[in-house]
Amino acid sequence: MKSSVVACSVQAPGAGKGACLDLEAKIQEAVRTGEANKRVSDLAHNWCAHIEIQRWGGTGLVEIETGLPIGHRFFKCAHASAAGIAGMDLSVVALDFYDRNCVGCQKRLPVRLPNLYSELVTARDEARSRVEDAARQAADRAARALDARVARRSELSAACDPATAGIFVTIGQLDHDPTEQTRKLLLETARAAPTHFGSRVQEALFDVAEAGGFFRTEVALEVLEAVSADGGRLCDCALRALARGDGVFAAATVVAKHLDSAHGEELLQPALPALINVATPVPGSLPLPGRPGKPEPLLAAYRLFPDLVGTAVRYQLGAPYKYQRIKASEATSVIAQIDPAFGLTVADALVGSLELPDDHYGEEGSAERSVTCALAQIMLDHPDEVDALIQRKCGIGSERLHTQLFQVYEQILRSRHLPEGHSGTMAAQELAYRRFIELLLKFPDDELSTKVIWFLRNEAKRFPNLLEQHAETLLGAAALVASELDAPNSPLFGSGPHTRCVESL
Repeated sequence: MKSSVVACSVQAPGAGKGACLDLEAKIQEAVRTGEANKRVSDLAHNWCAHIEIQRWGGTGLVEIETGLPIGHRFFKCAHASAAGIAGMDLSVVALDFYDRNCVGCQKRLPVRLPNLYSELVTARDEARSRVEDAARQAADRAARALDARVARRSELSAACDPATAGIFVTIGQLDHDPTEQTRKLLLETARAAPTHFGSRVQEALFDVAEAGGFFRTEVALEVLEAVSADGGRLCDCALRALARGDGVFAAATVVAKHLDSAHGEELLQPALPALINVATPVPGSLPLPGRPGKPEPLLAAYRLFPDLVGTAVRYQLGAPYKYQRIKASEATSVIAQIDPAFGLTVADALVGSLELPDDHYGEEGSAERSVTCALAQIMLDHPDEVDALIQRKCGIGSERLHTQLFQVYEQILRSRHLPEGHSGTMAAQELAYRRFIELLLKFPDDELSTKVIWFLRNEAKRFPNLLEQHAETLLGAAALVASELDAPNSPLFGSGPHTRCVESL
C-alpha cells in the first residue's frame, strides 16, 4: 500500500500510464530489497548483540515511506578486527563482515535463533560445498576420460610407422596440454603429409574433438577438415561442439561446408544459439579486438531447416539477457537479406522483446537499438505490414513501447544509406513521414516531441515531394499549437517542446 503512495507522490506531471507502470515496478523491486534486508538485519542482531548496522549515504523516498532498509548500509562492531564493505544487498554485506570478523571471535554475545549463522552462513557454505563436490566429480570424470583416450591412442598407434607414431605423440600433447605450437605443428604436418593421417589417426583426432575444451576441439576440427575427413561425421562432431560452446568458429566453418538434410533437429537445434552468435560481428573493446561475423553457417542451416532456425531466433528474442536478444535481432537482419519473407515471421517476437529489461551499457549497447534496426530493415521489404504491426502494438502497448517503436520510423527517415532502387524504400519513407505528421497533431510527450522537432528542423527538407503533400496538414498543426500556446490556461503554455514545434514549422 505504501508503495502506491510513493508512486503517486513521485510521478512526474503529465507522465503517462507506461511511465507509471515502470515506476511502480521499480518501487516494488525496492520494497522487496528492503524486506529482504530487514530479514538479514534481524538475523545479524540475533547473532550478536555487539553488531550495529549503519546507513551509508542518503535515504530515498521509498525508504522514508516504508521504513525498510533499502539504501546502502555497512556493519560495525566495537570488537571488529577488519573493516567491511557497504552495499544495498545486506546478505552480501553481512557475509563479508562475518568472514572478516566473526569467525572465531571470543567477544560474541548471542541473542536468539534463527541467526546469521544458522541461515545465511549455513546456506552459503552448503552451496559452496555442492559446487566444490561437483568440481571434484567433473575433474575425476575428465581424468578418467583422458586415461581412456590415452589407452585408445596406444591401441590405434600399435605397429604404425615412425612418422605416424610422431603424429600420435603430437595428438597426445594436444590432448594433455593444448598450445598454439601444437596447433601449428599438427596443421602444417596435415597439409604437408595428409597421407599419414589415415583412419586410425583420424579416430584419435575425433576422440579429442569430442572430449571438449574450446581450443582442443577447435584444433582437432581444423586438422580433420584439412585432411578431408568424412564430411557427415565431421559435421555431426561440429554440431555437438557448437552445442557445448567448444571451438565454435572452426565448428561453424565445418557446418557451413558439410551440413545437409541428414542432420536433423536432434543435432542442429542445440547448436543454433552458437550459430546465431557467430553469424554477427562482435565489437572490439580495448585491449581486445572485435571480430567480423560469420553468417554462412547460419544461412546454410536456414536454407535447409528454415522453421527450425526461425523457432530458435524467436526463442532467443525472448531471452532475459539483452546480449542474446541483440544477437537474435542481428541474425534476423542477416537472414532477411537472403529471404525477405523471414522478417515478417519474427516481427511480432521483435516487438515483444522490447518489453524486456534493457540498458545502454557495454560495447554492444542496447537491445532496443538492434531490434528497431531490424524492424526498419524489415519495413523496407514489407512497409504496409510492418506499419500495421507498429500501429496495432502502439494502440495496446505502453507509452514506453510507443516511443521505442517510433524509432523504426525515425531510422527509416534518418538513414542516408538506404538501398538505392529498393522497391519498398519510397513506400516505407512515405509511411514514416505520415506517422511523423500525425504525431505532431497528437501533442506527444517531451521525448516524442524532440523527435518531431529533429525531423522538422533537419530531415523534412530531404523529402520535398512529401513536404509539399503534407503542407496543409503542417500549417494546420502550426495554427493549432499556436492557438493552444496563446491560451493562458493551456497546458502547453510556456516555452515547452510545442513552442519549439511552432518555431520549426
